[in-house]
Amino acid sequence: MKKILYVSLFKNSGKAAGASINHSHSQLLALPFCPSPLERELKAIREKERCPYCAMFDKEKTSSRLIFENSECIAFTPYSSMGPFEVWILPRKHVSFLGDCKDKTLFALGDILRDVLKSYGKVLGNLPFNHMFYQLFRTPEYHLNLRLLPRLTINAGFELNTGTYINTVSPERAASYLRGDFTPEK
Repeated sequence: MKKILYVSLFKNSGKAAGASINHSHSQLLALPFCPSPLERELKAIREKERCPYCAMFDKEKTSSRLIFENSECIAFTPYSSMGPFEVWILPRKHVSFLGDCKDKTLFALGDILRDVLKSYGKVLGNLPFNHMFYQLFRTPEYHLNLRLLPRLTINAGFELNTGTYINTVSPERAASYLRGDFTPEK
């Protein structure tokens, strides 16, 4: 256990999401290192006076990007999305990894994830997607979050060359669709 520095928990659904087998599946991998993007994120978090995810939670719970909320979590389309209909889910309480969550939080997280996936089905049909848990155990400053990314676009030369993503659907419009309160013009 001492050699495990990161636990990667994710789901690939559909070939375009990287699924190597025909059915939707989740994977749990223990790594002896922390991935570079999370190391950089943690460094930035440690330079702040307040958890940026807690600040994001406070901002998004009243924004037009909010999709769903329950007693323990919120789901929203992040301002700087990597692609159309990306959704983040944050617990209300600052917890670093799933093992820190109380049962009430885990059930609420499952409920809100189910609601987002139902909305994806209604709005986007049977689409390929990934969902990834971002968590760091033994790192109390980190805030657990779940990110869902439908695979509607392909990262091409610009995205791969610059690390900059082009999103063809504004997060506000995507949230409106997913909440079910936006009717497209015919």
